[in-house]
Amino acid sequence: MQRPQFESTVFDAAVAAGAARTAQELIEALEGAFALLGFEYFRVVEAVSDGEARVLRYMMGKVNPEWETLYGEDRLAQQDPRLRRALTSSEPFFLSEVLAAADVQEAERTMVQQAEAFGIIESYVLPHRDADNRQFAAALIGPGRPIDGIYRVAVHTLASAFLLAALSIEAAAIGGSEKLDRPALTIRQLQCLEWSRRGKSSADIGKILGLSPRTVDEHFAMACKVLEVRTRVQAVSTALALGLLPYSAADVSGLQRNP
Repeated sequence: MQRPQFESTVFDAAVAAGAARTAQELIEALEGAFALLGFEYFRVVEAVSDGEARVLRYMMGKVNPEWETLYGEDRLAQQDPRLRRALTSSEPFFLSEVLAAADVQEAERTMVQQAEAFGIIESYVLPHRDADNRQFAAALIGPGRPIDGIYRVAVHTLASAFLLAALSIEAAAIGGSEKLDRPALTIRQLQCLEWSRRGKSSADIGKILGLSPRTVDEHFAMACKVLEVRTRVQAVSTALALGLLPYSAADVSGLQRNP
């Protein structure tokens, strides 16, 4: 698949995920794009205590039923290096990166070998802690693909869209908010995010909008602060998941010159 088509597939799936209102709609929105990235299975979970240790509460997604049964019955969460990493770090990661570290225990490697028999060779995990300190994660599972720059960005974009949409859908299902509160971004912030989504640099965006590159970077910094993320890539993916992007062509045309 050519890169423009690849990028279009990923972003279209992220937009569709943001519009999903049920778990089934969310699965249908994402499963094709996830398969393209090498992940046949995907789920959003919450780490909870069963009185003795941390276990995973399955929320929604598409899973391998045989592996999930074994995972639960044998309490494999206690030997899962992905869970250990997700509970101690807010940074997303690939399972292969965790296994390359020196602190992996023998029991964890054994658990990974068991998973490989079910086609679970690679995983991408996006941890998330909410305002009430509850711990969630989106986990993408399958054979995976060689990790490069565009692949990493695509995986993170879809994992973010999946996680945010799943939290929103569950909140609505249990009588909470019908939709996660949408952060209030300014027109300039949205314009910068939309042009970044289209592959433009700060210098490019500055020329389009009549701003200096430094001012563009300031708009990105404020957008990241509002969206509670660190990078513009994460800001774009979060804005996509929340339905704030794509921003209409008329609004990003550069004809408006408000600072």
